[in-house]
Amino acid sequence: MINRREFTFGGVAALGYSVFTQANAQSTPPEATSSYKIRSKNPNFLKRQRGKFNKAALSSKELREHNYAIVEDFTGSAPTKYIERFELREGDCFGNSDCRTQRERSEVMIGNSAEYGKEYWYQTYFFVPEGFHVRNCYNNVVFNFHTNYKNGKWRNTALITPIMGGRESVTRHYAMIYNGKKRKRVKLKSYNSMVGRWNKLELNSKWHENGFHRMYYDGQLVMDYQGYTLGSDAQTPFMWHYGLYRGSIQDKKKKWNLDTFPTQWAAYSGARVSQKREGWL
Repeated sequence: MINRREFTFGGVAALGYSVFTQANAQSTPPEATSSYKIRSKNPNFLKRQRGKFNKAALSSKELREHNYAIVEDFTGSAPTKYIERFELREGDCFGNSDCRTQRERSEVMIGNSAEYGKEYWYQTYFFVPEGFHVRNCYNNVVFNFHTNYKNGKWRNTALITPIMGGRESVTRHYAMIYNGKKRKRVKLKSYNSMVGRWNKLELNSKWHENGFHRMYYDGQLVMDYQGYTLGSDAQTPFMWHYGLYRGSIQDKKKKWNLDTFPTQWAAYSGARVSQKREGWL
């Protein structure tokens, strides 16, 4: 039996919550509170809503208390009762490789959710609070697909979707597609139009030399890429990673004269994978 626990807001996380309740006027905000209820720390608690490909794992067994939790919806407007909350604070690197290369991550990984020659649908609702982005401190969110290649050969990440930019007015949510030679950048959504609200994201991908990526934001087609998405020399199947991932921590601090790299949190609702566009939330 999983015990219900309380998690106390603090620092930036508390700020993000209070700003949301003021800014998201189209829905009824929750009552002001200093805590929310944790239902589970195991991503497989949500296996029924994940579809056929429902086996999930955390990016590290060393994640700290604040990095990941399944909680009762504290935004007051999520499409599901329980949501997944991710948070990164400076120093949240796990494993020698990430710590050595200035990378921090808290992610859920859904296994066997991308395979050469096959078509998949990836769906989730995504929420970032006001103040999530700090100048040029990018964070990869929602879609992160990377695989090793055979015979020790490594190529770029197959697909990532970072939030990045300078001032908030020019910050965007992008797709970075590896087209077999280099990464191709596609603008998905302006940052200011996506914060403080739940966004419905759907990705339809075929993993092939003659494949495609089609991305929908709240039902609107925002990316229609056709071409190389994955080669036959990739080791598949591989995983869909979602949550929070960021890099170049110390370099960014030095460049932008930051005493502390910013704390960031985000939430997901209804994340699932299927091989066709099934009925969804």
